Amino acid sequence: MPRKPKPFLHQGHYYTTVGGAWRKLCAEAEGFDAAVAALATLTAKSVTASPVAIPSPSLTTSPALSEAIAKYQRHCETYYRLPSGKLSGEIRSILLALRFLARTAGEGARTVGLSRDVLKAARESMIPTCSRKTVNQHIGRIKRAVKWWVEEKLIPDAVADSLLLLPPLPAFRSAARETEPVGAVEWGVVQATVEQLVEPWRSLVMYQWWTGQRPGEACGLLVEWVTLTEDGGRVDFGLNHKTGWRGTEKTLPIGPQAANVLRPWIESAKLRSREFVFATTWTARGAEPRRTIPPSYARAVLRACKAAKVEPWHPNQLRHSFATRVRAALGLEAAQHALGHARADVTQIYAEKNQATAAEVARRLG
Repeated sequence: MPRKPKPFLHQGHYYTTVGGAWRKLCAEAEGFDAAVAALATLTAKSVTASPVAIPSPSLTTSPALSEAIAKYQRHCETYYRLPSGKLSGEIRSILLALRFLARTAGEGARTVGLSRDVLKAARESMIPTCSRKTVNQHIGRIKRAVKWWVEEKLIPDAVADSLLLLPPLPAFRSAARETEPVGAVEWGVVQATVEQLVEPWRSLVMYQWWTGQRPGEACGLLVEWVTLTEDGGRVDFGLNHKTGWRGTEKTLPIGPQAANVLRPWIESAKLRSREFVFATTWTARGAEPRRTIPPSYARAVLRACKAAKVEPWHPNQLRHSFATRVRAALGLEAAQHALGHARADVTQIYAEKNQATAAEVARRLG
């Protein structure tokens, strides 16, 4: 039995071949059921109908990338603020990430011209100067900007979807540099470094050693936050700490050793009506002593390490040293409360496991 020829489309109509000649399909088409012919005709009309126009920004009407970045910067200056009202340091990191994107896209680039290839090229430009973790953080900041641009209709949805699908760099499977995990620093190394430091860096190191506070918290410590007693005291940060934007207040007790470090500085600050506890002791042209900042603090420690001929370390490691000592002496929960963490799993990042305890278990039971 011969096969029935299939209908085909030509200039908006369906045809078939009968004896080598074309026949237009209609309700009375020869050799075909009327319902089949009607369905074919209806399909032909739907295929050839004019598609619905979907508005999309053109290369001339879409905003320039520089304009979109400027608008997002103004948004960030309102959104990323500390409880005190000051701008968050995150804004600086956001602008740095967007600068990589702008340089890669080129001068005069428009948001509609962005693509996943452009974002990948921007990521590649970060690799020579940034670690893998920092690269992924920068790409995350760019993606947050893209989401905001979508809400403000500054970038087409299709372009944004393409950018947001770029995956992060996997660990040990990219050309980006991997960073060593931050660990504790031994007291002998700290002691040798302190001998090469001048004030206020020396007091800052000792204060961190006895409290485990972050370098930024120690450098930004205000006199009004500190309450000293005979056997120690406390520091009331309120909302002025790393996670204060979540609405959680923070108060940390301090022991007698840390109180002894703070006492002369607080007395000096009150005498001179100074806001910050730790301030530079030198002045230029009679200027008032300035507050200490973490980058200067870290550079001073590195110079002291070089002078003391010890392995370089940075102030963040003092927090790890404090957490490790507390965990070894009083347990993980005590370290959690001493550092002011809401969850113990965060504390485990700082407090290293007590290998001596593990060795004792192995000796007795192994």
